[in-house]
Amino acid sequence: MRETLSALLERVANETGDAPALIYGEETWSYADLLDRSRRAAAALAELGIGRGDKVALWLPNVPAWLTLYFALGRLGAVAVAVNTRFRALEVADILSRSGAKALAMWPGFKDIDFAGLLAEIGEDALAGLERVLVHDEGEAPVPEWVAGKPVTAVRALFESPRLRDDCAAPGDPCNIFTTSGTTSKPKFVLHGQEPVTRHARDCVAAFGWDRPGAVSYQATPLCGVFGFSTMMATVAAGAPNVLAPLFTPGEAAKAVRRHKVTHFMGTDDMYAGMLALREEPEPFPSLRLCGYALFNPTLEDFAARTMARGVPLIGLYGMSEVGALMAVQKIDAPLEDRLAGGGYPVAPEAVVRVRNVETGELCPPGVSGEVEMRCPS
Repeated sequence: MRETLSALLERVANETGDAPALIYGEETWSYADLLDRSRRAAAALAELGIGRGDKVALWLPNVPAWLTLYFALGRLGAVAVAVNTRFRALEVADILSRSGAKALAMWPGFKDIDFAGLLAEIGEDALAGLERVLVHDEGEAPVPEWVAGKPVTAVRALFESPRLRDDCAAPGDPCNIFTTSGTTSKPKFVLHGQEPVTRHARDCVAAFGWDRPGAVSYQATPLCGVFGFSTMMATVAAGAPNVLAPLFTPGEAAKAVRRHKVTHFMGTDDMYAGMLALREEPEPFPSLRLCGYALFNPTLEDFAARTMARGVPLIGLYGMSEVGALMAVQKIDAPLEDRLAGGGYPVAPEAVVRVRNVETGELCPPGVSGEVEMRCPS
């Protein structure tokens, strides 16, 4: 099955109807809502001159507007350029200029950071190709008419347009640009297409158990990175709810996991440790079924053993920007040492992974280090 982003969303919306897609604070969007608003946003973006192959930068945290704009751009055959909200003027200027983004979506009031001021710091040359700024707001301040000398459109106004029902994209069209660290001073760009994104999402559904009844994801890892993005897309492909968190705080995450009976959580060792430190119960999160994790804090001694002893079902993963996060996962019934190791089994059955000796060019036998080579649908 070769699906565009719109085809995937339409199929899921038809199958799930009014089932919740996004839970954001006290607000809940169904999959029908998400489809409807993405169609309206696509029509509005087309009126603003965004079309097939155009780049639009998403400088947003995990809010419903991120996902809605992403599917709207996918319907047009346009490309979403992911921009981390931690990036500042220098990094944003580089991404905007190199990608050739025609529009930029941002939330000026997020975390009380002056994002509009940061954009204004960027020189005219870097912003030469930028034609419009799309401003998300949550009522904290009036939406300005201009930002950094560019005209502004409120994101909420996009949802008032008539619906664009046609899918203007093809499965082979590009849809995502992610940044990843490289050997030079500037981050590399990684380009993904619609069919690889939707295929990988479907592969992850079965491999991670999102197809089991009652599956719910907590989405605190940023959508601007492949870890958060792959988790979100797999949850959408399963027709399950995404509980969105624009900013991770241990207390809010712990409450949300218990309130919404979250089953799937992808995070770092610090995130799990912070949540557990706030709860006194021996096993405070009984709804959790699968918790992918990455180790970032070497000071957390015996992290895995202590975390699993409190009922958090950790499991090792593998991924990178070039092939997507969640490219591989360990077996849930594997011996503990194997289950917790980074890596695992590819989620796509036809994936090929091998290791090559870069000096001799020969393939390495098991247990010998070398350069990893991969070929997979994602």
